[in-house]
Amino acid sequence: MPKFYGPNYEKARRKENPLKRDVLRNLKEHGARNYDLLYAHFDLHRTGDIAPILRDLLEWESIKRTGDNIEITEAGLRLLEDDEYWR
Repeated sequence: MPKFYGPNYEKARRKENPLKRDVLRNLKEHGARNYDLLYAHFDLHRTGDIAPILRDLLEWESIKRTGDNIEITEAGLRLLEDDEYWR
């Protein structure tokens, strides 16, 4: 996602938000998942769109990587519940 503000930032954010939310929901419902399996699950068409999503969620500490596993953090749970962010 572009690291600036303005119309391009908002357009990129609207495109990525549903995928971020889906990743967080998946981890909340199913618990920790293997990184490679999670990546493959959300990148069925091999577009690579999931890579920046996972990188952003890791950077924001919404998810945590422990070895080969990814799990949602308290920050991720709070973000998932924040309706204002997803608008």
